Amino acid sequence: MSVANKKSPYDLRQSPLFRLRKKTELADLLQLTCSQLVELTSADDLYSEWDQRKGNGKIRRIESPENRLAQVQKRIEKVLSRVVLPGFLYCPVKGKSYVNNARQHLEGIEVRCLDVADYFTSTPSRRVFWFFDSVMECSHDVAGILTSLATYKGHLPTGSPLSPLMSFYAHYDMWLSIWDLAKAAGCIITVYMDDVTISGPRVPDRLIWEIKKKISRNGLRYHKERSFAGGHACEVTGVVLDRGELKLPHRQHKKMHELRREIRVTPKVAEIEILNRKLLGRIAQANQIARENIK
Repeated sequence: MSVANKKSPYDLRQSPLFRLRKKTELADLLQLTCSQLVELTSADDLYSEWDQRKGNGKIRRIESPENRLAQVQKRIEKVLSRVVLPGFLYCPVKGKSYVNNARQHLEGIEVRCLDVADYFTSTPSRRVFWFFDSVMECSHDVAGILTSLATYKGHLPTGSPLSPLMSFYAHYDMWLSIWDLAKAAGCIITVYMDDVTISGPRVPDRLIWEIKKKISRNGLRYHKERSFAGGHACEVTGVVLDRGELKLPHRQHKKMHELRREIRVTPKVAEIEILNRKLLGRIAQANQIARENIK
């Protein structure tokens, strides 16, 4: 059985993408013909764009690949996801969640958080090429094709199934270096997509400054810096850490209360079904946090 067909995790250097030199081998790995591969890297009508309003009212530009390209991006993601990922990464990692991420900082006396702004659109094609060319040691041609398949308008597209994992690998050296800094300072660090959390008995200002510098040097921008000290309640990736316990944020309890009230007064069955689904989703979140507390 070839390495490409193994389902168990493997080291990065065992990936079928490692030292891939030929376009024909890449096409075979992606279940394409060479002509299909050429078409997907040369067509200019493979994305749809629209604006989506987020819950906080802000507008997010969605760049969604057409189905045939999305399928190829999923194949690349599937190959890369089989590589053993660093323990500090919690998203996108199968089997890990935002609750698992928060739990790592439960014992922290001091907790500090940073977000990376516009993570996908701030990740340029050159960083994707760097990963395939320098880390995976693909030929320049193969690295260029993979970069073309993974990016849009010179950056990672917001609606691609590959972008979450590719954003980590495009900054692979930065994240490993930041983890080394945190470990040397005796701190715990987790990365949940674009959300960085550092905790410990003490989180030195110098450490945060060094992390900020590394983020900036990679062409990224940090924002939403938050700091909690003295063991006071704090929120990490949507979970409240309070005196050694994981809790659902107050706003989520409020939303469940509002949904229950709407269900009681809504006359239409179809609308009640929609509200019930939303309520069940909120309850599932609360149960997930509760289960984590008894592990």
